[in-house]
Amino acid sequence: MIFRGKNIKDYTADDIQSLIENKVPESKLLDYKRELQFDEKSKVEFIYDVSSFYNTDGGCIIVGLDEEKDAENKGLGIPKMPEKVIAIENYDNLLLRIQDSVRQSTNPSITNLQFSPLISLNGSNVFLIGIPKTKSLPAMVTYGNNNRFFKRKANGKYFLDTYELYETFNEINLLEKRIKSFIQDRQIKVSEDIFWPDLGSLNSILIHCVPVGYFDSQIDNFSSYEFQNLMKSLLSPPGHEGYSTRYCLEGFHLFQNRRFNVDGELIPYNLIFRNGCTETFTNQPFYLQPNKTLLVSGETIIEIIKEQLEKNYLIYRKLSIEPSFYLSIKLNNVQNMFLTPREISLGRYHNFNELQLPITLLSNDVKEVKKQVKNQLDILWQSVGANECPANEFKKVFDKFSIQ
Repeated sequence: MIFRGKNIKDYTADDIQSLIENKVPESKLLDYKRELQFDEKSKVEFIYDVSSFYNTDGGCIIVGLDEEKDAENKGLGIPKMPEKVIAIENYDNLLLRIQDSVRQSTNPSITNLQFSPLISLNGSNVFLIGIPKTKSLPAMVTYGNNNRFFKRKANGKYFLDTYELYETFNEINLLEKRIKSFIQDRQIKVSEDIFWPDLGSLNSILIHCVPVGYFDSQIDNFSSYEFQNLMKSLLSPPGHEGYSTRYCLEGFHLFQNRRFNVDGELIPYNLIFRNGCTETFTNQPFYLQPNKTLLVSGETIIEIIKEQLEKNYLIYRKLSIEPSFYLSIKLNNVQNMFLTPREISLGRYHNFNELQLPITLLSNDVKEVKKQVKNQLDILWQSVGANECPANEFKKVFDKFSIQ
């Protein structure tokens, strides 16, 4: 969870002190709480707060700070240290209690809260709760007799009326449609040689990673030398060490130097757009045997997907982009090709020339990402009549998968 340009897992006492010294107020994305209590009234208010962040733009609750008060003892939303030291004896148990309370009292259940380490500041304990923005349906609070939807604005949470609830559902559907439209537009530009010459006729795999914040984010330092050096070190084209770079209309392009009209040459590239989307193209998994049989190496595809996902998770963390993104995988010009490893008498793409795997919103959890990618790769093998992506091949590659 990225908050104020930094992952909450990396927050320190200095960061909390900075919020206090700079009098950073509560906002649409930030709330302060002196402590969490689990009596009925306090618990339901806390769940209202969490769901309001979740249904709007996400945000952060900082627990362990008090608020400055006005003459009438009303909170001003400006943080200050509490007068009495707050000590948390069993942080792990507290986090489990928070997660259980929120999960059991929301529908669909909010299960992806994130937490900072327990921070000690002037002898008192502080921690951050990161609430991501919903990527599917808004969450309804179902605690007790309450069945309500909440959203958030600058001065706090509010109850959704019917019209705003409809608009919330519509926004989510519109986001997914626009992301799919962007991916399809890029696929056309590649297949019709609009982006880069002589790619459309190649047997290839084309991968897109599109952050959920695709329409809201812009990389601030896109033209800086620091950005260029970071991309050169983190986003090399698949399977290659030697490559060139250039800025282009779309973004920043990292590509192998090409020799045109050379049969069997590898043509990989990575492209990062100004808003953090990435595009990966390579013909590396495809080759022609001496007997003229066309093959696509499933093992190589697994390795490419794993490496590109790791690059994206790392880049988004470095660029302070929320690492929640849609994954699109498409194979081009595969008709009559054999997929390896394959079962006897199976493994050939007979009836179609392109294979678009389902566009999937990836989790931020390693175990869940592995499951999501395995499901997609199963379709790749099932398209040629096999049962699934070979579990041993997948395990061999993704056992080492990391999103840190």
